[in-house]
Order: sequence, then structure tokens, then C-alpha cells
Amino acid sequence: MIDLKERLLKISDVEKETKITRRRVHYYLSKGLVDEPIRTGKTMAYYTQRHVQQLMLIEGYRKKGYPLYQISQAIKAINQTNTVERNLTQELTDRKAQITQKAVELFSKVGYNNTKISDITNALGMAPSSFYLYFRSKKEIFLECIDQVFERMFQDAIEEIRKERHPIRRLRLRAEIALKSHQQFFDILKVLEVGFKEDTRIQEKRRKIYLTIKEALKRNLEWAVREGLFPELNLDIVAYILIEILKAAQLISNLEENFDVDEFLEIIDMWLFRFSKVKPPLA
Repeated sequence: MIDLKERLLKISDVEKETKITRRRVHYYLSKGLVDEPIRTGKTMAYYTQRHVQQLMLIEGYRKKGYPLYQISQAIKAINQTNTVERNLTQELTDRKAQITQKAVELFSKVGYNNTKISDITNALGMAPSSFYLYFRSKKEIFLECIDQVFERMFQDAIEEIRKERHPIRRLRLRAEIALKSHQQFFDILKVLEVGFKEDTRIQEKRRKIYLTIKEALKRNLEWAVREGLFPELNLDIVAYILIEILKAAQLISNLEENFDVDEFLEIIDMWLFRFSKVKPPLA
């Protein structure tokens, strides 16, 4: 049943949301696969999110190779029982979750720029066009899962960092792990900074991510201050300086063929440990 309280969509809106041409939409209507639209006149017809869901479901099964008569039977079953509708809706939800999880895995391993939509769909055994049943673009899925990407990126290093019980050495260890094991971290920071300047949603995400990183470094620095190992400076500023120093490594590596991460870490040691009472870790 169509809920008249839903936002009504024109056929052009349906085309944008589903990437399905109006000609194909009308074809599915003629076959009885989609609910009749809400008609307010001879030439005016409106659709709802239920129509969008039906169309995506039909296209999904069509992409999987199901013949039209089987799709028709499935749609009839949906209309007959709420249980089947819930099951098929759950299938769509589960598939979207699979795509999201694979995207998180790839973004966290190789970064945003080195991840293609085809990489995601090939890993799941899907046709690349099927991706667009769930997301409009790589940018859209990136925005949806960016928090999970950062969480996954460093989950393998969390325990190692926690085991270091000296605040200054822990700061140095954070830098070493980021520079040696997670260059994709800097790739994503750069994408957030310059890749989507016009997208306010992503810029807000960027701001929150920087604040999260800054707060983690600040807590580490506060620990060092309490232990008498670091001077009482403006730790917010110090934390941001540390972030920018690490970001500089990516710039240098892009410009200098002979860039040496260990040499860069030695310079961080000189800056970081000069204020403290602990010696830098031995090479």
C-alpha cells in the first residue's frame, strides 16, 4: 500500500535515484512488476521510495541473470506476504553491508585514490554496475564508512601502542607506525583536505577526524607533562604541530626519490625528545 505521507517523486527523480531509464520503468509497470504510481492527472504521475525499492530489487535480480518470469513471481510473492518482503529487503540490506565492509577493508589497506569501484565489486563477485544499486559513487560510500576506515586502519597497532608504558616513547611509536605501516592514512587525510572542498559533509567529517587525532595526541602529551617529561606548553598547538610534521613525510616522499623514513623519524626524535628526560629509542 502506498503511504501518501511519503515524499513524492517525479519520474526524473526516480531515474536519478535508481539509474534506471524512464523507458525501462514504464516497461516494468506494463509487466505489473511495479506498483502503479499516484496519478493526479492524465499526464502527472508520482512515485515513492517503495517504487524505488521495487525497481532496485528488480534490477538487482536482472543483473544476477534471473529471467523476467522468475522476477515476476518474486514480486508477486512480495505483494502476497510481508514475510517474503522482509526477507528480500533484508537481502538488499545484507548486500549493502557486504559492499560497505569490503570498501572499509580496501580503503584502510590502500587508501581512497588506489581503491576502484571494480576492486570492491570484483572482490564480492559482483558486476561493477550492481554497485550503483546501493551507492551513487565511490565518494558516497567513502562518506558513509570513513569512521570505520580509520578505526580498522589502526586496530592492528592498538595493542602494541598500549603496551608502551612511557608517554614520550609512545608518541614516537605512534609516529613510526603511521609512517611505516599506514601511508594510506596520509593519503586519506589529503583526500579529505583537498579532494572534496565543496562538500560540507566531508569537510565536517574531516574536522571531527582531526579533532579525534589531536585529542589522542594531547592525552599522550598530558601524560608526559604529569610525569614531568614534557614542559607545560599549549598542548593543542603541540598536537597539531605533530600532525603536520607527520603529513610532511608524505610530501617529501613524493618529491624526493631517496626519502628515508628512518631518517625522518630521527629528526622527529631530535624535536620530540629534546624536551624530555628520556633518550630516543635505539635504531
